[in-house]
Amino acid sequence: MATDAIKPLSALALFKVALYEIHKVESASFDLEEFNHFVNRAQLEYANKRYNLYEATQQLTDDLRAIAREFEYRSTSTPALNAASETMPLPEDYFHALRAKVSFTANTAFGPFRVGDVVEKTAKRMTADAQGFAESPNYYVRPSYTRPYWRILQNTLAIKSGRHANLDLDNVELEYLRTPKEVTLYQSDVDDLTQDTSMLLDWPAYVCNELAKVLVTLFLENTQNARLNTYPLVGQSIPSQLGSNSAMPATAQQQPAQAE
Repeated sequence: MATDAIKPLSALALFKVALYEIHKVESASFDLEEFNHFVNRAQLEYANKRYNLYEATQQLTDDLRAIAREFEYRSTSTPALNAASETMPLPEDYFHALRAKVSFTANTAFGPFRVGDVVEKTAKRMTADAQGFAESPNYYVRPSYTRPYWRILQNTLAIKSGRHANLDLDNVELEYLRTPKEVTLYQSDVDDLTQDTSMLLDWPAYVCNELAKVLVTLFLENTQNARLNTYPLVGQSIPSQLGSNSAMPATAQQQPAQAE
């Protein structure tokens, strides 16, 4: 892959591509207020599509590496691990969880473990179907230190490990996707003809065209443009955390544009 393709994408570069796409469908005018609104929705839509692909293949694509993060929970971390309840608050920038790994320390010698020995296990995601396993009498399916589970409960990461009396849960590593940073393009960025002074997005430059098409589709859908049928419908998976730019701009609530 060319070096330029993996450089961070700038807001101005994306705006120019979006303008070109808007011009192709002969839509209504597209200004900065609308761009700043729809680009942030498009980022979440794009990240959701890539996350769904990860869920299906269990392979983190290069497209998501820019927003992939790891957080290590301990009793002294912020936010902290509550070992008694096996719960911990999600990071403030949390978007999607990818995987979790847990560590236990033996507080009493048992089996092959001495006091102080560390036991590390990768936790499995507890799906809706598997939630009944927590109370199951079947040893081979219920949570244990050899078979821990994790799930998201509102704004909390919960671990189910069976709470072995001889082991203390002292560390949880969460790999997750953070919320893409909010994009704002200013008029002065557009007016500067000598250099690109706009902010850099989380995404590499090679996703510019795809992200622009998501952005334009959302714009056409919200303005009820008759040319929408030339684009695939998107937007069904956009979550509610859209940031301060999420309010619909007044110019996006105009009457539908008339197609030729």
